[in-house]
Amino acid sequence: MSHFASQFVFDVVNNQNRRIRADVAALDDSMLSEPMTDVVQQLVRWHRLDVPVLHPERTEVVERGEVQPGVVRVVFAVPFDGQPGLFTVKPSSIMLVPFDAVVRNGELWITVQQANATKENIESAFQKQLNLYQHALATLASDVAGWNDGLNASVAELVSARRDQLLRARDVVASLEFPVRRREDAVIPVAVKRRVHVTAARPMDRETFQPEHELPLADYEEIIAAMRSMGIVMERAPGAFAGLTEEGVRDFFLAVLNVGFRGDAMAEVFNGEGKTDILIRVGERNVFVAEFKVWGGEEEFRKAIDQLLRNMGWRDTKASIVLLVRNRNVTDVVDTADRLLRDHKCFKRTTPHPGGELERRYVFHWPGDEKRELIITLQAFAVPDAPGKRQRRKGVAE
Repeated sequence: MSHFASQFVFDVVNNQNRRIRADVAALDDSMLSEPMTDVVQQLVRWHRLDVPVLHPERTEVVERGEVQPGVVRVVFAVPFDGQPGLFTVKPSSIMLVPFDAVVRNGELWITVQQANATKENIESAFQKQLNLYQHALATLASDVAGWNDGLNASVAELVSARRDQLLRARDVVASLEFPVRRREDAVIPVAVKRRVHVTAARPMDRETFQPEHELPLADYEEIIAAMRSMGIVMERAPGAFAGLTEEGVRDFFLAVLNVGFRGDAMAEVFNGEGKTDILIRVGERNVFVAEFKVWGGEEEFRKAIDQLLRNMGWRDTKASIVLLVRNRNVTDVVDTADRLLRDHKCFKRTTPHPGGELERRYVFHWPGDEKRELIITLQAFAVPDAPGKRQRRKGVAE
């Protein structure tokens, strides 16, 4: 079959759109235990239209010789990346010439056959065919660029709607008077509102479905903002905080959180494999965890990351590392901490956030469970020693 001569490109795009909607509609309850970002990215990978890109600089001759007296045939193999099936798709505009190359194992095989051939004529004929293919592929790539650029957003919208649909269906089941066999893989938001005591969802029968609690992102941002405000106070009054240990600084943050969240914030509570500095708990669920560290070098910070992960329970999903930087270039420290967080084996990606210039946000996965995601915000504050109060602290580099 000649290339670029079958289905029209915009028909292919429309078919892809229908397939995506069908695939999203077929998602069942199992998607509720998957991070939504992972579900979206998988669907995007399945349905993205990756137009082949040729690599002529890696061209090789795979066959050459005389096929009959005076007639020479040379077969050139040009490697490419992308989906080979798209070679058959008709672009929005194309020259009415034959495209008779053959696709084999990630290569485009272009055959040149001439009588009384010369090296120059064979190379010229090959280059002409190569140029035709590159032009057609460039047109096809332009045709699908809009589809690919908007794919992530459109898939995210469809998946979010499907997730809400599944959760509503579960809510209906959960409201029935009859016991339902339980599956512990759903998530519902639990409100953590300022100056309002948080209570867990209505108790249900032991065998009745009960979704998990999760801190909504808006409330998480409010907690982070409260901690940011406290950190700015420290930076503006260094003399009042310079002589404090990590625990002393933590107590000021704890007081701010308890004013805002009325007793739900706790310090030095056993959680996971050790003690966490600050956590906010709703019922039996920890919805926020924070660890405080004075910058003591790269090795100490690596240990702090591992300590945070050890101290978080499997059901904890949102956390913060509060980094106190004394008498150092804070920007350099944040850049170093950012690199160490990205290099961690549990790092998945960064994520946008409304924080300040000394904040970074990351999505990690639970150690050993890539489906369970954690959001970690790095918050760094400059806390210089006050004159006459500088002293050597355990674990802090001079």
